[in-house]
Amino acid sequence: MKSLDVLLNVVIVLAITVLSSYAAFSYYGIGLLASLPGGVTGFFLDNGAIQYVALVILVAAVVGKIAVGRALRRRARSET
Repeated sequence: MKSLDVLLNVVIVLAITVLSSYAAFSYYGIGLLASLPGGVTGFFLDNGAIQYVALVILVAAVVGKIAVGRALRRRARSET
């Protein structure tokens, strides 16, 4: 369960990175996408649906993290 919790943390961080990269580049022209080579930036900008997929993954990971956190707390209570 703890490894699943860590994995969900990684997924949340990656999804937030993708979403913030899109937002920063779209509104301000700065950020991770501005600093990457043109081919990589072009891939992300040509496939705009990636930001919505990242949003769905973020929401699913947060919901999963809540469920895993509750299960870990129940397990910790039952062990003591």
